[in-house]
Amino acid sequence: KEAEEALRRSEHNLAVFFNHAPIGLVWLSASGTILRVNQALLDLLGRPARDCLGHSFSEFLAEPSQGYELLASLAARETIRNIRLPMRGKNGAIRHVLVAANSIWSGTQLLYSSVFLRDITRRVALEKEILQIGEREHRRIFQDLHDGLGQILVGVAYLATNLRKDL
Repeated sequence: KEAEEALRRSEHNLAVFFNHAPIGLVWLSASGTILRVNQALLDLLGRPARDCLGHSFSEFLAEPSQGYELLASLAARETIRNIRLPMRGKNGAIRHVLVAANSIWSGTQLLYSSVFLRDITRRVALEKEILQIGEREHRRIFQDLHDGLGQILVGVAYLATNLRKDL
């Protein structure tokens, strides 16, 4: 009875951890079907659990082929670290996630895969903004050089030409 009670407590603790984790967690079958999903991922997708459970993980990716590549890597016993994937929410909005995943095996049989997803949408937007700022700064510097230094050089060339004629 003590062992059964300890097992129940352990299962309860695992369920609490899984459901309340601050990052998206999903368990996938060998075929990529969603077996279990936590609230953080449901919130990210803007969907209830019934819209996800039993569906293919690839359905929720902006590029479903990336889901098939992920599953192929997991089936090849690869551990996935820091792969960026765009996911499509219920409202069609794209959310960028950083994915880590691994497979759980029993001998030669793939039991399921654990996938960890961290929302990096804000980070991706900031990276894009930084690149745009850099491009604007390059254009400004080029324009300053063209307008300022270019005119000075033309003026110096004109004065040098006049000085040469005078000499």
